[in-house]
Amino acid sequence: MDKIRQLKRNIKRLENQLKKSNHKSNTLSWIRLAIIIAGLIVTVLALFFSNEILSGVAVFIFLVVFTVASYFHKKIKQSIQRYKLWISIKTEHCNRATLNWSGIPSKNYAVNTHHPFALDLDIIGEYSLHRLIDNTTSKNASNRLQDWLLQQTPDPQLIFKRQKLISELIPLYRFRDKLSFQSKKVSEQEFDGDKFITWLKRVNKNIQGGWFLFSLTGLALVNIILFILYSLDLIPSYYTISFTIYVLLFILKIKYIGGIFWEAIDLNDEIHKISHNLLFLEKYPFSKNGLIAELLNPIRKSTYKPSVILKRLLLLISLLGFSSNIIIKILLNVVLPFDYILIRIFLNNKEKIKKQIPAWLDCWYELESLSAMANFAWLNPEYVFPEFNTKKSFMNSRQLGHPLIKKDAKKTNDFQLDKIGHIILITGSNMSGKSTFLRTIGINLCLAQAGGVVDAQELTLQFMRIFTCIKIDDNLAEGLSYFYAEVKRLKQMLIELATVNEYPLFYLIDEIYKGTNNQERLAGSRALIKSLSNKFGSGVISTHDLELTSLESELKSVQNFHFQEHIENRKMVFDFKLRQGPCPTTNALVIMKNEGLPT
Repeated sequence: MDKIRQLKRNIKRLENQLKKSNHKSNTLSWIRLAIIIAGLIVTVLALFFSNEILSGVAVFIFLVVFTVASYFHKKIKQSIQRYKLWISIKTEHCNRATLNWSGIPSKNYAVNTHHPFALDLDIIGEYSLHRLIDNTTSKNASNRLQDWLLQQTPDPQLIFKRQKLISELIPLYRFRDKLSFQSKKVSEQEFDGDKFITWLKRVNKNIQGGWFLFSLTGLALVNIILFILYSLDLIPSYYTISFTIYVLLFILKIKYIGGIFWEAIDLNDEIHKISHNLLFLEKYPFSKNGLIAELLNPIRKSTYKPSVILKRLLLLISLLGFSSNIIIKILLNVVLPFDYILIRIFLNNKEKIKKQIPAWLDCWYELESLSAMANFAWLNPEYVFPEFNTKKSFMNSRQLGHPLIKKDAKKTNDFQLDKIGHIILITGSNMSGKSTFLRTIGINLCLAQAGGVVDAQELTLQFMRIFTCIKIDDNLAEGLSYFYAEVKRLKQMLIELATVNEYPLFYLIDEIYKGTNNQERLAGSRALIKSLSNKFGSGVISTHDLELTSLESELKSVQNFHFQEHIENRKMVFDFKLRQGPCPTTNALVIMKNEGLPT
């Protein structure tokens, strides 16, 4: 909660500054109006007394004063926009820390219904882990972050590297906020790097080759010389012939020039975002021996510095925009092929960055994704980095909690799974917390193997693959009933379990075969658990079928745990605490009775 108080103090300070700036802006608006009125009065009085010199001096003075006032007013308006943007960034942090979903931006998240755990564990979707963490400003960084959270086969080397990078970034909260600010001050729209790379790779064949520009420029110089000689009455008006040829050649490929121009204008926001971010990353004073500085080497040690090449690109786009005015275009191009010269310089600069930009953007995406994970850790200082250790138990946790449950409603549990091949069987009454606990384990494993912090006081685990069978829906489009969809999902899990892999499979199953009758469900569940026992994988299975708890006495690899409730003032009370052994209580009839149904 200290972080929330800190953020709220920052927001209050920014709001005070915004209030002062708004007051200054309103004052300057009145001053500008007063300058205009005073200028008009003085000018009219000067003219009335037939003093044109005094009138001219008055107009000049008031124009200067008005220009100065306008300059300062513009600066104050810019500061107002900056304060508003900073307030929105800090407020969004508060919303993420308190799980205020209405204040967390929602993006168009793609949903892969065939992924082995994405939907079951709420990794993606409207109220998901990805949305909670994802404060990136580029589509590509957002997708990268999602890929980390959905990784099916762990890469230990990458995970350890991310942990170190995130650790280095956690205390750099000012840097992370400034990185977001650089993009958002240009545009609130998400940057789409694929669109930019597509433009970068596009070859403009119709204007390739310097011979055309050389010929056109040479002809323009001939026009100038012939016109000067004609003006001196040294030769006839031959310039009209050369100028006609010049015009015909100029319009020959002008449509291609226009196409390139409008492409550049369309990407103006994207180029500005790239420019602001890369210039910021190039010059930010990171520790020279830090991992972040090493990560940014492609930007900071590039042959062509972003500070040089991107500024030049933006200047050229501004000049292209300037020449789009038809009168200016005619005046400029009548003497020299200004548009062709400008486009040639523009394309040459585009060629220079074609090989550099993908590496630069990759650094930016990587840093944005890492910063999102670091921001998540900074907002939740009680979370810890997991320890990966193959010599200890398969998984061991203390005070494991669910990051998508508000802190004041969250219940945490200790949990241990000793060996590969072991199965934890969890029984319990309705609403006692079985499904939530399965998701709690799974979502923290995803965070751990993405390189992030986990909602626990301690988590030690081995690297593993993850597979779940929790949220199963019937698929009308494919003609699948609920039960058949569940069967297909479990079959896929068994295939994954049988697949040769260096990492064991960790599975989470909520209510085996709940789509069929009691007798067949019990028989099928017993058979499935026996087939899973002592395989190259471990898992946690929840069930309402108390008869399955007898498997603990049959199989050494099965261990019973449960959640339970008790009655207070004729109401059920749940403590959501995991206990060892089979569940001693049931509550279905109590729920029916409390809702007025016959029992």
